[in-house]
Amino acid sequence: MKNLLTISLALLLGGGLTAQLDAKEKDLRTKAKGVQDSTKTWAKGAIINLGFGQSHLSNWAAGGMNSYSFNGLLSLYANHSKGKLAWDNSLDLEYGSILQFTSTTPDSAKNWFKNSDRIELNSKLGYEAGGHWYYTMLLNFRSQMAPGYDGGGANVISDIASPAYTTFALGMDYKPNKSFSVFISPIAYRMLYVSRASLRNSFGIENAVDSNGDPILDALGVAMPGKALLSELGAYIKMNYVKDEPLGIKNVNFKTDLALFSNYLRNPENIDIYWNTIIGLKVNKLITATVSTNLIYDHDITITTNEERLDENGDVMKGADGKTLYIKGPRVQFKEALTVGFSYQF
Repeated sequence: MKNLLTISLALLLGGGLTAQLDAKEKDLRTKAKGVQDSTKTWAKGAIINLGFGQSHLSNWAAGGMNSYSFNGLLSLYANHSKGKLAWDNSLDLEYGSILQFTSTTPDSAKNWFKNSDRIELNSKLGYEAGGHWYYTMLLNFRSQMAPGYDGGGANVISDIASPAYTTFALGMDYKPNKSFSVFISPIAYRMLYVSRASLRNSFGIENAVDSNGDPILDALGVAMPGKALLSELGAYIKMNYVKDEPLGIKNVNFKTDLALFSNYLRNPENIDIYWNTIIGLKVNKLITATVSTNLIYDHDITITTNEERLDENGDVMKGADGKTLYIKGPRVQFKEALTVGFSYQF
């Protein structure tokens, strides 16, 4: 019945015209004849946003610091759909940096510090199982492009490929429409790679041990870092939602994805969370305001807080070097960036 209605509609439209057919009518006739247009099997697009900021203070009584800043965002996607096969791909790159200095600071003392850095690649290949479900393989990679420092700028707390996460999963993908999908995998392999030895403990890689399970110490009596690679096996869920003009709001595009991972091999009750959101508001053809947020919770990542460690008497604890000790442990990480600047979308 559906094919009969399609053919009838094509004939009605064709019979009423003697001039050239427009693109929509051509597509309708093509479908009526049962011929697929190969150029329609790919959906591609990109969002590019570059923002810059600058502030200068001179004899400013309220105080403050001169600064320069920039932030860049590149979000690409290429999705293929033909017959029962679906292949979705996306790449997100984000980098931002800030330079702060006072009018009395010499140029040689100026330092750039990054405040945003993300690489994430997703590829998902599925074969239709029926009822909006697909048998699916998923590959996810996320890392960063440059070293990161603590608030004082003295200590490196992350670096290139430190950390880098690669996840390969097999499961089922539910895609009720073009905007929303949920991938569920009961068996997923995640590989954590930390190239910088001094950072491995911070991301859950334990120190090297001997055959007795005792830490291996270097010549200075410091525990040796473990291997750069850590393998994990667990369950993985990834949800994606992409929508232009959500809730009917014009000139707005919305993109969010949430990934959950439970490691079967160690503390499976601790669920790792990785949640990204991008909201774009188009002012005109070239100017866009973009808000991006990132939320991470990984029980294996150690965060040093500003809370002092206290002993049983309530006194502040000191290390062997006399420095104050601070509480460390897993914490919810959150980052937000607002960029207003040049944007291009296609």
